[in-house]
Amino acid sequence: MRSLWGVLVDTTTALMIFWGLSGIIMWWQIKPTRFNGGIAIVMGVAMAGGLAVGMFFVIHH
Repeated sequence: MRSLWGVLVDTTTALMIFWGLSGIIMWWQIKPTRFNGGIAIVMGVAMAGGLAVGMFFVIHH
């Protein structure tokens, strides 16, 4: 059962990475969406970074 769970987790991880990368490739190929998509990516990275910093301070202080 453990090996089945590991295979499922690894498969899910690989598919999510593929999904993200293929989405970035499609976004780049559709020129009218580049500006709005760029804003969304910057905001998403900023929010993820803020969350990571906040979690770090909660855990280590």
